[in-house]
Amino acid sequence: DLLDRNSRMIENKKSNPIADLRDGFGDRSNIQDRINTQQARIDQGIRSGELTRREADMVQDNLNFIKQQHSSFRGNDGMLGPIERDRLHDLLDRNSWMIENKKHNPVGSLRR
Repeated sequence: DLLDRNSRMIENKKSNPIADLRDGFGDRSNIQDRINTQQARIDQGIRSGELTRREADMVQDNLNFIKQQHSSFRGNDGMLGPIERDRLHDLLDRNSWMIENKKHNPVGSLRR
């Protein structure tokens, strides 16, 4: 009886749509939001002259790689596991730092 109840609870948790939304869509949305924000920062840096073409190409290449990884990690089911999610956040953290660094480096300001 106790084992049967436990089996039903496990099955219920597996098919719970709220858990699917929280663990799947929410994480993709957060990562997608960060990708969109970085794209906007790169575009703004190009427009303002804070990023040189070479700097913009570098951080854009990084962002394109992150987009490809995001798509690849999601696979057929559209879900990210915790390892993949952490990896994407690490890549986004590094690229965000690089965008900030390139936009405010003294060499870039000399070239404007």
